[in-house]
Amino acid sequence: LSIDDNIIDDLIFYPNPTSDKIYISKNLSIDYIIYNSLGKKIKFGNTSREIDISSLNNGVYFLRYQYENKSSSIKIVKN
Repeated sequence: LSIDDNIIDDLIFYPNPTSDKIYISKNLSIDYIIYNSLGKKIKFGNTSREIDISSLNNGVYFLRYQYENKSSSIKIVKN
């Protein structure tokens, strides 16, 4: 295993819950997609530091993110 193999698992998205922005713990260029609770794609893009969710309604969302050929997802709460 190289150090990079676990880098996506070590990412922290904070604060969660949040009302406006989600920050990323490491400066990596990640692609992301945000889905609502029904699985509809709401927002997508590429970022290295933060994701602005201020325009989303309050609720539960799923953030799928990818770095190089690895991907993962987390639940985020907008309040």
